[in-house]
Amino acid sequence: MRAEYPNHCCPAKSSLSTWTSGRGRPKFERRPKLVSLVLSESPQVAKSGRDEVAVGLRAGVPLMVWHREKCDSAEFVAVVEELLHGVDDPHHLLERIRLARATAFEEGAAARHVCGKLTVLFDDPARVVMPVPPAAPEGVPVAQV
Repeated sequence: MRAEYPNHCCPAKSSLSTWTSGRGRPKFERRPKLVSLVLSESPQVAKSGRDEVAVGLRAGVPLMVWHREKCDSAEFVAVVEELLHGVDDPHHLLERIRLARATAFEEGAAARHVCGKLTVLFDDPARVVMPVPPAAPEGVPVAQV
């Protein structure tokens, strides 16, 4: 098993209710090794704040993956398992995803490659965010005191 992203929650294999308590609080908040969430369905505006993305964000899961049409397909789940845990590809996860999407693009829309609709939300823990001092919006004169 690949050490890069060793643990993930896959509601597509089980119900998200398995992973949440009655109030929508993630039971997996107590699983510090959980680093990814594979959604069982695409995020929907009607469920905003109550969907798996919201649960993952509240729990601090840094990587979420979903298919824009068929999250529950066996092919999608197998591809995600391979992307997260495959031992044959030495590339970083994001490079593996880029290559999978490139393959889908090369095959064309008619091929309906599962990675053509693959979506990834990634919060890179190594990214350094530099705070910008507050300033007036562009074009707004600043009064000199």
